[in-house]
Amino acid sequence: MTEHDDKSRRQSVINAIETAFGHIRRAGSIGMHEAEAVDAYADEREMARARALDTHQRWQEIPAEDIEACPDAFTYLSRKSFRFYLPAYMCWALRADSLGCPSFDAMIYGLEQNGDSDLNGLSRHGMLDERQSRAVAMFLSFYADRGDEDAAEALRAYWHQFQ
Repeated sequence: MTEHDDKSRRQSVINAIETAFGHIRRAGSIGMHEAEAVDAYADEREMARARALDTHQRWQEIPAEDIEACPDAFTYLSRKSFRFYLPAYMCWALRADSLGCPSFDAMIYGLEQNGDSDLNGLSRHGMLDERQSRAVAMFLSFYADRGDEDAAEALRAYWHQFQ
């Protein structure tokens, strides 16, 4: 694949993500900084400070620095948070070519789990509609084709049905 083809495919995946998730807004769910604090066993004061950092209402506003600063957050996201943050993580990964970064690995791990559940035991994957699931499958296929075994496993485990 030429560099131009790679760039074109990457942009096609970003466009699919933006189209499928463009309307998603944050709906009172746990934020990424708060989820990171949960992972760190933060006390109430630290949790409050973390919550105060989670002000974005549109996933498109989340800066790369926040995603990179919260590599463990993805595991602790609620169902609504998963749907809100997933497109931000995927677009960040595609734009930053973040293969192998801790935040990328945590996101792929979360997608790899078949029917991955949130802290309440409810399926997070089920929060996504058909178009959103197809965008996730495109994303995983892009990285599987680049040799990422975890992305390939996630695709095989659940997301292949949306290709």
